[in-house]
This record gives sequence, structure tokens and C-alpha cells, in this order.
Amino acid sequence: MNTFEEMEGEFVDHVQSSFGVPVWSIGPVLSSPSGDFEEGGVKDWLDHRDVGSVVYINFGSEISLSGEQIKVVAEGLEASGQCFLWAVKNPPGGEGLQIAVLQQGFRERAADRGLVVTGWAPQQAILSHPSTGGFLSHCGWNSTLESISNGIPILAWPFQHDQPFVKKLLVEELRVAEEVKREAVGNGVFTVTSAEIERGVKLIIEGKEGRDMRRRACDLKDAAIQAVGEGGSSFTNLQKFVSLIHNIPIK
Repeated sequence: MNTFEEMEGEFVDHVQSSFGVPVWSIGPVLSSPSGDFEEGGVKDWLDHRDVGSVVYINFGSEISLSGEQIKVVAEGLEASGQCFLWAVKNPPGGEGLQIAVLQQGFRERAADRGLVVTGWAPQQAILSHPSTGGFLSHCGWNSTLESISNGIPILAWPFQHDQPFVKKLLVEELRVAEEVKREAVGNGVFTVTSAEIERGVKLIIEGKEGRDMRRRACDLKDAAIQAVGEGGSSFTNLQKFVSLIHNIPIK
């Protein structure tokens, strides 16, 4: 399992006892920072921001915000007054729709403190940059591990699959995340407001709660480094797994 004992030891033990089979935590297994970091001026832009001042926004490869949701995020970011780096994908409904939403003066008004990247972004490199101080995320597991392994607290906006459960782990158990609160609008439909985005971004970057979450995230970062280092929990677990495989008789 791509996790580590110091982060999820209790839950790994539960899986092992429930299924009665060996389970090894061997993570965090992360992608390497991309060589494309220099493209699009991302690195240069981050290099000119203060340490821990930027909130990074990315909802992964599967989630595409609607045009209305993009507008909500844009309004919340603008109202927050915080620096941001936002990776935006086209929403369902047509090529170029996100460009239309973001070109309603938003980019110009936020040009001094915001950078919008359309499409793919070098996430691991961004999260490991000293200027990055928070991550507005869908709580996908890879994104979660990358954020934790770099000591970055999370503003959690889960959508589907395991993401609500990951949010619960981050917010309630590890206390390294703040949940984006949703409001019911009827018929089982929920929405997020621009005021909530503004609140969350301010909290994660400049609030006392954000500083406390960052401290706990940095503690987990140190634990992750130790886990994969020689003699660490994940290092040892991988050795145990390899030893077991070597001793399985070949039929």
C-alpha cells in the first residue's frame, strides 16, 4: 500500500487483521519533479513570491469544474487577496469555456499576485517549492501524498470515489487540512460559495489554524522521509515483502 505507518499505521493494521493476510505500507511512492517546471514561467513566478505565500489549486486529472464552479473559485481567490497558482482544465461543455470564464477581467485584476496555468501543471515541483504554502485539492490519494510529503496543508474539496474518506483522514485524524464547506441548494444538490473559498484560502495561508496545520504537515513530511530511508518503516516493510516473495516455492 502506498502509505506509511506513521501516517496510517492504525488503518493498515485494521486491513491486515480484517482480511487475515500480510499488508505492507511501502510509501510514500512519489513521482519525480518534472523537467517541464521551467516552461510557462511557473518556476520564475514562484521564485519571486514570498516563502509560504502561495496557494496552489489543482483538482487532478479526472475532475473538471463547471463554468459556474470556475467562476466561484475565481471570485473567492480574488476576494482573498492571497497569491495563487491555479491549474485550470476545460469544464464539461466545450473547448475554451474556462478561458471565457477567466477572461472576464479576472486575470488582469489578479495579475500581480496570481498565475493561471491551463491544462497540465508540474504538481510535484510546485508543491516542493518554498513559496507554496497551501493546496486547494480534491483529495485524490496521489495529490494527498505529494502534499503531505512536502509539508503542505490542504484545503479539502472532495468530489468522488475515496476522496471524502481521504478528506476525513486529513481533517479529523491528521488535522493537516481544512474542509471546504458546501451548502445545500435543494434536491440533494450542494454548492460551494466564493465566500467559502475566500475563507479557506485566507485560513490556510495566513491564519493561525493554517500555521498549526503546516506544522503538523511538516512533522508528517519528516516522518515520510524517515519511513523510506534505510531502517525506516517503509524501507523495512519492502524488505520483508521481497523476502517473502523469495521464499514462496515455485510450482
